[in-house]
Amino acid sequence: MKENLVSITELRDTERRVLNYMLLSKDNFREICDRLDKDDFIFFVHKIIFQYFTSIFKGIIISCMDDKLEEALEACTEFIVEQHNLMTMEVYLSREYCIEPTLVLSELAEAPSTDIKGDISIIEAYSFEKAVGKSSQESEVDIRIDTKDGITKLTFMKSKLIGILSTNLNSVPVESCSNFLDTMRMVSEVDLKSDNNELKVKFTSDEKKIVNMHLKKGIAGD
Repeated sequence: MKENLVSITELRDTERRVLNYMLLSKDNFREICDRLDKDDFIFFVHKIIFQYFTSIFKGIIISCMDDKLEEALEACTEFIVEQHNLMTMEVYLSREYCIEPTLVLSELAEAPSTDIKGDISIIEAYSFEKAVGKSSQESEVDIRIDTKDGITKLTFMKSKLIGILSTNLNSVPVESCSNFLDTMRMVSEVDLKSDNNELKVKFTSDEKKIVNMHLKKGIAGD
């Protein structure tokens, strides 16, 4: 398995395409349900959308696909957002990662996949890398990047990307890479002499390992 997979931006677009592909028909819906699981998705919002489409709303969506799918999606969007925000606050205890209904709708407004086998293979490759990272039993490392466009939190384990939280998926920070070392390298290139940029690093008690990094770009001191 390659150490560097597709870029995070391409992964985001791939997950979007797959979510939209599964809503084209009942056969597509069942195909994706058979091939993927919610934990295969790296972006948290996509994981939540997939989870609720394939559990709570599965029967409703399939029954509405022929003529009233748009109404069904609008009806469940608000619930998805509510659950996403609730789960995010439980895990991260921060309201900064709450999303708006428009974010869910924008994810479902993207073009569907035209190469579903290729797109599934990309998601499966990332999912495999994530499984390898989690099997290491090492502690998680978080890198949070704040910009004027939003907040992004990358979680790594043994240099493998295992999750992404973002308040603005259309503005993925350039420092966000598919593995920890490349992300660190990009973060290190930020001009920290500027009054608008700030970097905080937290280490383990023995100072041998980074626990988290918090980069503020263009908003330090706000």
